[in-house]
Amino acid sequence: MTCQRYLVPVLACIALAGCPRIDNDGDTPASPLQGTWLGPYSADPASATPPPTTMQLTVDSAGRLTGVSIGGVSQNRTGTIGTTLVPRVFSIAFSDGSQALLLVDETFTYASFLMDSAGFPMAALQRGATELPAYTLADVGGTWSGTAVALDFGFNLTGFAVFEAGVACSSAGCAMAFAGPLEVFDAGVVNGRYAATDGAGLNEYLLLTPDKNFAAAAAVCGTGPISPATCIFAAWRRSPAAAEIEPDSAYGQAMPVSLPALIAGSTAGSGVSVLTDCRYEWAASPAADPDYFKFTLATAKTIMFLLNGDAGDMDLVLCSSNGVTVLGGSQQATSLEYFSQSLPPGTYLVGVLPWSNSVQTNYTLSILEF
Repeated sequence: MTCQRYLVPVLACIALAGCPRIDNDGDTPASPLQGTWLGPYSADPASATPPPTTMQLTVDSAGRLTGVSIGGVSQNRTGTIGTTLVPRVFSIAFSDGSQALLLVDETFTYASFLMDSAGFPMAALQRGATELPAYTLADVGGTWSGTAVALDFGFNLTGFAVFEAGVACSSAGCAMAFAGPLEVFDAGVVNGRYAATDGAGLNEYLLLTPDKNFAAAAAVCGTGPISPATCIFAAWRRSPAAAEIEPDSAYGQAMPVSLPALIAGSTAGSGVSVLTDCRYEWAASPAADPDYFKFTLATAKTIMFLLNGDAGDMDLVLCSSNGVTVLGGSQQATSLEYFSQSLPPGTYLVGVLPWSNSVQTNYTLSILEF
Protein backbone atom coordinates (compact mmCIF):
# COMPACT_ATOMS: atom_id res chain seq x y z
CA MET A 1 0.00 0.00 0.00
CA THR A 2 1.24 3.44 -0.86
CA CYS A 3 -0.22 5.94 1.53
CA GLN A 4 0.48 9.33 2.99
CA ARG A 5 -0.22 9.95 6.66
CA TYR A 6 -0.81 13.26 8.38
CA LEU A 7 -0.99 13.64 12.15
CA VAL A 8 -3.85 15.86 13.26
CA PRO A 9 -4.91 17.10 16.71
CA VAL A 10 -7.75 15.65 18.74
CA LEU A 11 -11.20 15.94 17.15
CA ALA A 12 -12.41 19.50 17.53
CA CYS A 13 -15.45 21.26 16.18
CA ILE A 14 -13.67 24.41 15.14
CA ALA A 15 -16.65 25.80 13.24
CA LEU A 16 -20.23 24.79 12.73
CA ALA A 17 -20.85 23.32 9.28
CA GLY A 18 -24.22 25.00 9.57
CA CYS A 19 -22.65 28.45 9.94
CA PRO A 20 -20.81 29.09 6.67
CA ARG A 21 -19.19 32.45 6.04
CA ILE A 22 -21.25 35.28 4.57
CA ASP A 23 -20.18 36.39 1.12
CA ASN A 24 -19.43 40.04 0.39
CA ASP A 25 -22.80 40.45 -1.27
CA GLY A 26 -24.56 39.45 1.94
CA ASP A 27 -25.81 36.05 0.72
CA THR A 28 -25.24 33.03 2.93
CA PRO A 29 -24.40 29.98 0.80
CA ALA A 30 -26.26 26.77 1.50
CA SER A 31 -24.45 24.05 3.39
CA PRO A 32 -22.69 21.54 1.08
CA LEU A 33 -24.34 18.81 3.17
CA GLN A 34 -27.89 20.02 2.53
CA GLY A 35 -30.27 17.28 1.46
CA THR A 36 -31.53 13.82 2.36
CA TRP A 37 -28.94 11.07 2.77
CA LEU A 38 -29.98 7.40 2.71
CA GLY A 39 -28.22 4.06 2.75
CA PRO A 40 -27.66 0.76 4.57
CA TYR A 41 -27.09 1.01 8.33
CA SER A 42 -25.69 -1.66 10.66
CA ALA A 43 -26.14 -1.14 14.41
CA ASP A 44 -23.47 -3.76 15.15
CA PRO A 45 -21.36 -4.59 12.08
CA ALA A 46 -19.43 -7.29 13.93
CA SER A 47 -22.52 -9.44 14.51
CA ALA A 48 -25.08 -8.02 12.05
CA THR A 49 -27.63 -8.46 14.87
CA PRO A 50 -30.04 -6.87 14.38
CA PRO A 51 -29.76 -7.20 10.59
CA PRO A 52 -28.74 -4.08 8.65
CA THR A 53 -31.55 -1.74 7.76
CA THR A 54 -31.98 1.73 6.26
CA MET A 55 -30.69 4.99 7.72
CA GLN A 56 -31.84 8.41 6.56
CA LEU A 57 -30.35 11.74 7.63
CA THR A 58 -31.90 15.10 6.69
CA VAL A 59 -29.72 18.23 6.66
CA ASP A 60 -31.19 21.70 6.12
CA SER A 61 -29.68 24.56 4.14
CA ALA A 62 -27.97 25.91 7.25
CA GLY A 63 -26.24 22.59 7.82
CA ARG A 64 -28.33 21.48 10.79
CA LEU A 65 -29.32 17.84 11.21
CA THR A 66 -33.10 18.05 11.36
CA GLY A 67 -34.13 14.41 11.04
CA VAL A 68 -32.84 10.89 11.70
CA SER A 69 -34.72 7.72 10.85
CA ILE A 70 -33.64 4.08 11.05
CA GLY A 71 -35.66 1.40 9.35
CA GLY A 72 -38.19 4.06 8.37
CA VAL A 73 -38.81 4.96 12.04
CA SER A 74 -38.00 8.48 13.27
CA GLN A 75 -35.43 8.50 16.08
CA ASN A 76 -36.69 11.85 17.44
CA ARG A 77 -33.16 13.21 17.32
CA THR A 78 -31.66 16.30 15.79
CA GLY A 79 -28.07 17.46 15.84
CA THR A 80 -25.39 19.95 14.98
CA ILE A 81 -22.73 19.27 12.39
CA GLY A 82 -19.24 20.64 12.87
CA THR A 83 -16.06 20.65 10.84
CA THR A 84 -12.81 19.05 11.98
CA LEU A 85 -9.16 19.60 11.15
CA VAL A 86 -9.39 16.76 8.62
CA PRO A 87 -10.74 17.71 5.17
CA ARG A 88 -14.27 16.44 4.44
CA VAL A 89 -14.60 14.84 7.88
CA PHE A 90 -17.51 16.27 9.86
CA SER A 91 -18.52 15.67 13.47
CA ILE A 92 -22.16 15.16 14.47
CA ALA A 93 -23.34 16.02 17.98
CA PHE A 94 -26.80 14.49 18.46
CA SER A 95 -29.41 16.02 20.72
CA ASP A 96 -29.27 12.93 22.99
CA GLY A 97 -25.55 13.47 23.68
CA SER A 98 -24.18 10.82 21.31
CA GLN A 99 -21.70 11.66 18.59
CA ALA A 100 -20.68 10.40 15.16
CA LEU A 101 -18.32 11.08 12.29
CA LEU A 102 -19.27 11.71 8.68
CA LEU A 103 -16.55 11.17 6.07
CA VAL A 104 -17.73 12.70 2.77
CA ASP A 105 -16.36 12.11 -0.73
CA GLU A 106 -14.97 14.95 -2.82
CA THR A 107 -18.26 15.42 -4.72
CA PHE A 108 -20.37 15.56 -1.53
CA THR A 109 -22.56 12.81 -2.98
CA TYR A 110 -21.57 9.95 -0.65
CA ALA A 111 -20.67 9.67 3.01
CA SER A 112 -19.41 7.08 5.48
CA PHE A 113 -21.11 7.33 8.88
CA LEU A 114 -19.60 5.92 12.09
CA MET A 115 -21.21 6.38 15.52
CA ASP A 116 -19.48 6.42 18.90
CA SER A 117 -21.66 3.94 20.75
CA ALA A 118 -21.78 0.21 21.53
CA GLY A 119 -21.09 -1.86 18.44
CA PHE A 120 -19.87 1.19 16.49
CA PRO A 121 -22.92 1.55 14.21
CA MET A 122 -21.99 2.47 10.64
CA ALA A 123 -23.75 3.45 7.43
CA ALA A 124 -22.98 4.11 3.77
CA LEU A 125 -25.07 7.11 2.75
CA GLN A 126 -25.95 8.54 -0.65
CA ARG A 127 -27.47 11.96 -1.11
CA GLY A 128 -30.85 11.79 -2.86
CA ALA A 129 -31.26 8.00 -2.67
CA THR A 130 -34.74 6.78 -1.79
CA GLU A 131 -34.46 3.02 -1.21
CA LEU A 132 -32.03 0.13 -0.93
CA PRO A 133 -31.56 -2.31 -3.83
CA ALA A 134 -30.93 -6.03 -3.59
CA TYR A 135 -27.24 -6.79 -2.95
CA THR A 136 -25.12 -9.78 -3.98
CA LEU A 137 -21.51 -10.78 -3.33
CA ALA A 138 -20.64 -9.83 -6.90
CA ASP A 139 -21.56 -6.19 -6.22
CA VAL A 140 -18.36 -5.60 -4.27
CA GLY A 141 -16.13 -6.62 -7.19
CA GLY A 142 -13.78 -4.01 -8.62
CA THR A 143 -11.03 -1.66 -7.55
CA TRP A 144 -11.72 0.94 -4.88
CA SER A 145 -9.76 3.98 -3.70
CA GLY A 146 -10.36 6.77 -1.25
CA THR A 147 -9.71 8.14 2.20
CA ALA A 148 -9.20 6.60 5.63
CA VAL A 149 -9.26 8.02 9.15
CA ALA A 150 -7.73 6.45 12.27
CA LEU A 151 -9.50 6.81 15.62
CA ASP A 152 -8.21 6.50 19.18
CA PHE A 153 -9.92 5.07 22.23
CA GLY A 154 -11.78 8.32 22.88
CA PHE A 155 -13.23 8.40 19.37
CA ASN A 156 -10.77 11.18 18.53
CA LEU A 157 -9.12 11.68 15.19
CA THR A 158 -5.47 10.71 15.33
CA GLY A 159 -4.45 10.18 11.72
CA PHE A 160 -5.43 10.73 8.14
CA ALA A 161 -4.42 8.58 5.19
CA VAL A 162 -5.00 8.75 1.46
CA PHE A 163 -4.99 5.35 -0.23
CA GLU A 164 -3.36 6.19 -3.51
CA ALA A 165 -3.38 2.65 -4.84
CA GLY A 166 -6.79 1.52 -3.71
CA VAL A 167 -8.27 -1.84 -2.82
CA ALA A 168 -8.97 -4.77 -5.12
CA CYS A 169 -12.13 -6.79 -4.49
CA SER A 170 -13.68 -9.85 -6.08
CA SER A 171 -16.91 -11.70 -5.37
CA ALA A 172 -14.95 -13.80 -2.85
CA GLY A 173 -13.34 -10.98 -0.88
CA CYS A 174 -10.91 -8.08 -0.90
CA ALA A 175 -7.17 -7.72 -1.03
CA MET A 176 -7.62 -4.83 1.35
CA ALA A 177 -5.10 -2.20 2.32
CA PHE A 178 -5.40 -3.19 5.98
CA ALA A 179 -3.38 -6.41 6.04
CA GLY A 180 -3.30 -10.02 5.04
CA PRO A 181 -4.23 -12.00 1.93
CA LEU A 182 -7.56 -12.12 0.13
CA GLU A 183 -10.33 -12.05 2.72
CA VAL A 184 -13.52 -14.05 2.43
CA PHE A 185 -16.87 -12.36 2.90
CA ASP A 186 -19.85 -13.87 4.69
CA ALA A 187 -21.87 -16.13 2.39
CA GLY A 188 -25.01 -14.21 3.26
CA VAL A 189 -25.16 -10.55 2.29
CA VAL A 190 -27.97 -8.59 3.96
CA ASN A 191 -28.79 -5.04 2.89
CA GLY A 192 -25.32 -4.26 1.63
CA ARG A 193 -23.28 -5.49 4.63
CA TYR A 194 -20.16 -7.48 3.77
CA ALA A 195 -17.85 -8.92 6.41
CA ALA A 196 -14.33 -10.28 6.18
CA THR A 197 -11.55 -11.51 8.45
CA ASP A 198 -7.99 -11.08 7.25
CA GLY A 199 -4.94 -13.25 7.90
CA ALA A 200 -4.14 -11.33 11.08
CA GLY A 201 -7.60 -11.93 12.54
CA LEU A 202 -8.71 -8.34 12.00
CA ASN A 203 -12.46 -7.98 11.49
CA GLU A 204 -13.40 -5.76 8.56
CA TYR A 205 -16.77 -4.59 7.28
CA LEU A 206 -18.15 -2.95 4.17
CA LEU A 207 -21.47 -1.28 3.44
CA LEU A 208 -22.38 -0.27 -0.11
CA THR A 209 -24.48 2.76 -1.05
CA PRO A 210 -27.72 2.20 -2.99
CA ASP A 211 -25.99 2.80 -6.35
CA LYS A 212 -23.17 0.42 -5.26
CA ASN A 213 -20.43 2.85 -6.32
CA PHE A 214 -19.34 3.91 -2.83
CA ALA A 215 -18.33 1.86 0.20
CA ALA A 216 -18.14 2.72 3.86
CA ALA A 217 -15.48 0.51 5.39
CA ALA A 218 -14.38 -0.12 8.96
CA ALA A 219 -11.85 -2.36 10.61
CA VAL A 220 -12.74 -3.18 14.20
CA CYS A 221 -10.28 -4.72 16.66
CA GLY A 222 -12.31 -7.40 18.38
CA THR A 223 -15.24 -5.92 20.29
CA GLY A 224 -13.35 -3.05 21.92
CA PRO A 225 -12.92 0.59 20.92
CA ILE A 226 -11.36 1.41 17.61
CA SER A 227 -7.56 1.60 17.86
CA PRO A 228 -5.37 3.79 15.65
CA ALA A 229 -2.70 1.11 15.46
CA THR A 230 -4.70 -1.34 13.37
CA CYS A 231 -8.24 -0.06 12.91
CA ILE A 232 -9.57 2.56 10.55
CA PHE A 233 -12.72 4.12 9.16
CA ALA A 234 -12.71 4.57 5.39
CA ALA A 235 -14.64 5.95 2.44
CA TRP A 236 -13.96 4.34 -0.94
CA ARG A 237 -15.12 5.15 -4.46
CA ARG A 238 -15.32 2.47 -7.14
CA SER A 239 -12.81 3.02 -9.94
CA PRO A 240 -14.00 2.52 -13.53
CA ALA A 241 -12.42 -0.33 -15.44
CA ALA A 242 -10.39 0.29 -18.59
CA ALA A 243 -11.40 -1.91 -21.52
CA GLU A 244 -8.88 -4.40 -22.82
CA ILE A 245 -7.56 -3.32 -26.24
CA GLU A 246 -7.05 -6.04 -28.84
CA PRO A 247 -4.79 -7.31 -30.23
CA ASP A 248 -2.95 -8.20 -27.03
CA SER A 249 -2.32 -11.92 -27.49
CA ALA A 250 1.43 -11.71 -28.11
CA TYR A 251 4.25 -10.37 -25.96
CA GLY A 252 4.92 -7.51 -28.35
CA GLN A 253 1.21 -6.57 -28.35
CA ALA A 254 0.94 -6.21 -24.56
CA MET A 255 -1.40 -3.38 -23.58
CA PRO A 256 0.47 -0.74 -21.51
CA VAL A 257 -1.19 0.20 -18.21
CA SER A 258 -0.44 2.68 -15.43
CA LEU A 259 -0.82 1.67 -11.79
CA PRO A 260 -3.19 1.35 -10.08
CA ALA A 261 -4.91 -0.45 -12.95
CA LEU A 262 -8.30 -2.11 -13.36
CA ILE A 263 -8.87 -3.80 -16.72
CA ALA A 264 -12.00 -5.48 -18.04
CA GLY A 265 -11.34 -8.11 -20.69
CA SER A 266 -12.27 -11.52 -22.05
CA THR A 267 -10.34 -14.63 -23.01
CA ALA A 268 -10.80 -18.21 -24.26
CA GLY A 269 -8.72 -21.32 -24.83
CA SER A 270 -7.87 -24.75 -23.43
CA GLY A 271 -4.36 -25.49 -22.15
CA VAL A 272 -2.70 -28.81 -22.94
CA SER A 273 0.74 -28.43 -21.34
CA VAL A 274 2.39 -26.75 -18.39
CA LEU A 275 3.75 -23.23 -18.36
CA THR A 276 7.18 -22.91 -19.99
CA ASP A 277 7.56 -19.17 -20.46
CA CYS A 278 4.76 -16.59 -20.21
CA ARG A 279 2.34 -18.79 -22.14
CA TYR A 280 0.81 -22.27 -22.41
CA GLU A 281 0.51 -24.65 -25.28
CA TRP A 282 -3.15 -24.57 -26.22
CA ALA A 283 -5.46 -26.95 -27.99
CA ALA A 284 -6.29 -26.00 -31.56
CA SER A 285 -9.99 -25.51 -30.78
CA PRO A 286 -11.08 -23.09 -29.59
CA ALA A 287 -8.38 -20.73 -30.77
CA ALA A 288 -6.48 -19.53 -27.71
CA ASP A 289 -6.81 -15.87 -26.77
CA PRO A 290 -4.35 -15.02 -23.98
CA ASP A 291 -4.16 -11.38 -22.93
CA TYR A 292 -0.96 -9.53 -22.02
CA PHE A 293 -0.43 -6.26 -20.19
CA LYS A 294 2.75 -4.41 -19.31
CA PHE A 295 3.63 -1.86 -16.65
CA THR A 296 6.77 -0.05 -15.51
CA LEU A 297 8.00 0.65 -11.99
CA ALA A 298 10.31 3.62 -11.41
CA THR A 299 11.11 2.43 -7.88
CA ALA A 300 10.87 -0.85 -5.99
CA LYS A 301 7.28 -1.73 -5.04
CA THR A 302 5.16 -4.54 -3.69
CA ILE A 303 2.46 -5.25 -6.27
CA MET A 304 -0.87 -7.01 -5.74
CA PHE A 305 -2.45 -8.86 -8.68
CA LEU A 306 -6.07 -10.04 -8.60
CA LEU A 307 -7.91 -11.77 -11.46
CA ASN A 308 -11.65 -12.36 -11.17
CA GLY A 309 -13.47 -14.19 -13.97
CA ASP A 310 -17.13 -15.05 -14.35
CA ALA A 311 -16.57 -18.68 -15.42
CA GLY A 312 -14.03 -21.30 -16.47
CA ASP A 313 -10.43 -21.60 -15.36
CA MET A 314 -7.95 -18.80 -15.99
CA ASP A 315 -4.41 -18.39 -14.70
CA LEU A 316 -2.34 -15.33 -13.92
CA VAL A 317 1.39 -15.06 -14.59
CA LEU A 318 4.03 -12.37 -14.09
CA CYS A 319 7.01 -12.35 -16.43
CA SER A 320 9.99 -10.35 -17.57
CA SER A 321 9.28 -7.70 -20.20
CA ASN A 322 10.27 -10.07 -23.04
CA GLY A 323 8.04 -12.87 -21.73
CA VAL A 324 10.91 -15.34 -21.37
CA THR A 325 11.34 -15.47 -17.60
CA VAL A 326 8.47 -16.36 -15.28
CA LEU A 327 8.70 -14.31 -12.09
CA GLY A 328 5.52 -15.35 -10.30
CA GLY A 329 1.85 -16.05 -10.65
CA SER A 330 -1.20 -17.96 -9.50
CA GLN A 331 -2.50 -21.10 -11.19
CA GLN A 332 -5.47 -22.37 -9.22
CA ALA A 333 -8.25 -24.47 -10.75
CA THR A 334 -10.66 -21.54 -10.66
CA SER A 335 -11.42 -18.22 -12.35
CA LEU A 336 -10.21 -16.36 -9.22
CA GLU A 337 -6.44 -15.85 -8.97
CA TYR A 338 -4.41 -13.51 -6.80
CA PHE A 339 -0.87 -13.02 -5.50
CA SER A 340 1.51 -10.26 -4.42
CA GLN A 341 5.18 -9.81 -5.13
CA SER A 342 7.97 -7.35 -4.30
CA LEU A 343 9.59 -6.10 -7.50
CA PRO A 344 12.62 -3.92 -8.30
CA PRO A 345 12.38 -1.06 -10.82
CA GLY A 346 11.74 -2.23 -14.36
CA THR A 347 9.13 -3.18 -16.95
CA TYR A 348 7.00 -6.28 -16.42
CA LEU A 349 4.56 -8.41 -18.39
CA VAL A 350 1.33 -9.80 -16.90
CA GLY A 351 -0.47 -12.61 -18.70
CA VAL A 352 -4.11 -13.70 -18.32
CA LEU A 353 -3.98 -17.26 -19.62
CA PRO A 354 -7.07 -19.41 -20.34
CA TRP A 355 -6.82 -23.06 -19.30
CA SER A 356 -10.26 -24.63 -19.69
CA ASN A 357 -12.42 -21.95 -21.26
CA SER A 358 -14.28 -23.39 -24.21
CA VAL A 359 -16.15 -20.11 -24.64
CA GLN A 360 -15.11 -16.50 -24.31
CA THR A 361 -14.99 -15.62 -20.61
CA ASN A 362 -15.14 -12.13 -19.10
CA TYR A 363 -12.79 -11.05 -16.31
CA THR A 364 -11.43 -8.06 -14.42
CA LEU A 365 -7.74 -7.69 -13.60
CA SER A 366 -6.56 -5.42 -10.78
CA ILE A 367 -2.88 -4.42 -10.45
CA LEU A 368 -2.18 -2.35 -7.33
CA GLU A 369 0.85 -0.85 -5.60
CA PHE A 370 1.23 -1.45 -1.85
